[in-house]
Amino acid sequence: MSETILVISGHVEERQRLQDTFESDGYCVRAVGDAAAALEEVASRPPDAIVLDCALCGTAELDLLRALREKTPQRDTSILLMADAEDDKALVEGLETGATDFVLRPLS
Repeated sequence: MSETILVISGHVEERQRLQDTFESDGYCVRAVGDAAAALEEVASRPPDAIVLDCALCGTAELDLLRALREKTPQRDTSILLMADAEDDKALVEGLETGATDFVLRPLS
């Protein structure tokens, strides 16, 4: 069974591009567009890794990150933040809140 990645992004095209890329590398991918769907996915089938768009929820993104981390405490689940280079404050706060690492847009 392949590892599972949960992609959380409000941008449909970006979500699809990431899903296609990860699937072509052999990963099982679930992609959602909002916080409620993300929490439901994690509760029902915890992924091995999560890619979270920093722009998804604005200031509530840290609440989502905390909730994701709380729902995966026993697992070694990586949570990667995806952000624009000018979102340095959001990245620092995200890393302090429990994100494992980050990637900057544009993604290639």
